[in-house]
Amino acid sequence: MFLNLLYKQKVLEKESLIIAVFIFFSIFNTLLRPYLLMIFLLLIGLYLISKDIVKSVWLGFLVIMLFYRAKYFVKPIEINDFEAIITYFVEFSDGLLILLLYLIARKRIILERNKVKSNSFLNIEILSFLIITLGIISSWFSKMSGVAWFSLLQLIKYFVIYYLGRIILINRKIKKVTIEVIFLFVLFNGLLIILQKINGGPLGLSIESINRFSTYGLFAAESISLYRPGGITTSPNLLASIFGMIIPMLFVLGLTKNKFNKVFVWLCLVSSVLALIFTLSRAIWILVGIMLPVIYLWLKKKKQLQAPILIKKYGKKVGFLLIMLLIPFMLDRLISLKEAFGSYGTGIYRVRHLLMAKDFMLKNSFGIGLNVFQYEIIDQYEPEYFFYDSSPAHNLIAQVGAGMGMVGVVLFLWLFWKIFKKHLVDFVRTRYNPLHQGIILAVISYILILQIHPWLLKRPIAGLFWILAGFNYEKEI
Repeated sequence: MFLNLLYKQKVLEKESLIIAVFIFFSIFNTLLRPYLLMIFLLLIGLYLISKDIVKSVWLGFLVIMLFYRAKYFVKPIEINDFEAIITYFVEFSDGLLILLLYLIARKRIILERNKVKSNSFLNIEILSFLIITLGIISSWFSKMSGVAWFSLLQLIKYFVIYYLGRIILINRKIKKVTIEVIFLFVLFNGLLIILQKINGGPLGLSIESINRFSTYGLFAAESISLYRPGGITTSPNLLASIFGMIIPMLFVLGLTKNKFNKVFVWLCLVSSVLALIFTLSRAIWILVGIMLPVIYLWLKKKKQLQAPILIKKYGKKVGFLLIMLLIPFMLDRLISLKEAFGSYGTGIYRVRHLLMAKDFMLKNSFGIGLNVFQYEIIDQYEPEYFFYDSSPAHNLIAQVGAGMGMVGVVLFLWLFWKIFKKHLVDFVRTRYNPLHQGIILAVISYILILQIHPWLLKRPIAGLFWILAGFNYEKEI
């Protein structure tokens, strides 16, 4: 009855309501067979509603990918006289992705009808092929070919997600439900992070420990008593980055006329902003803090502002009150920002990553293999130089350059430009509706975030990016 009421009030589409139920029950489940049964029931429920097998599998894939679950295979290897663990995994969403490919291949008419009538798509295909070819070469000659091949496979998977999105998301109804599912993911993690912060630690839910080798969340490096909740992940920076992508979308949809329920949008927006603050991710704070006022002024200049009455009446007062309450908490974290540029700060740490990546690019024309950087630096540099933390390069140029060489950097930047060139031009000219404006802001945010975090191949944020990139903006929602 409650779900039917939500649908009648146009809060969520029926498919989104079914997915919300799936998310709720998955919170308490860690066992493999019951979870697979839940996935099967989810697909059946989605199909009974839509009578569209492609739509049902796509939405099932989306939610399983975001709330990622996997069967892990662990392999010990020797690195510089000590044993390390390389984790290979097969995500449950991979099976649904293969099923989608099969269904699309059977319906060739979809490919023909939705073919983009320009050379841009062909150029994107050629660039993708060149990147994959370069990745094959770099993996072949890599000292750690197993890691490189596996990382290349993940990159290919994201390209596949993008192409499927180009085909499937031309359907208006699928577009809306896809965005609602993404918002449900953000809302769930936003509320979870708020509760984790209030609790000061784990809530004891099963979903907090699924596929984890360490306790979720982190403590601030400069203060071991300052807890940073991470939602369903071990990294508060990862969830903060996802919030940093989606908050601009929510902000645009909350302040303009569109087909999304305003109560739902604002609930997602407020919970996301609070959760972002509690992750203590300073870089994302700064990014969102700059973007939101600019978006507001831009919408106001374009005369697109249509905020709900309650927001107009109480928004500024409530916002001011929250800011006053959170200022001491935020100031303490921002003041510690100076430590990031100290001798062993995170700012210097990222500069060192760039310098090490430059050395790898100069010595290896085709790179050392995707995601091999974090292991190769152990052999090439003293641990003091990278602060005893061998992680992927925290910069897009460094991550791609070390893995695939300078040619790889050029190809990646060219690919991003080809994908978004037309859409950026139309965005500036305000030819898009609010949803498309929000999507462009989200992909811009992600590319900016890639300059400070190693999320190029990171799940689920990388998959989320390629799904948003796959939206066909020429069609109205």
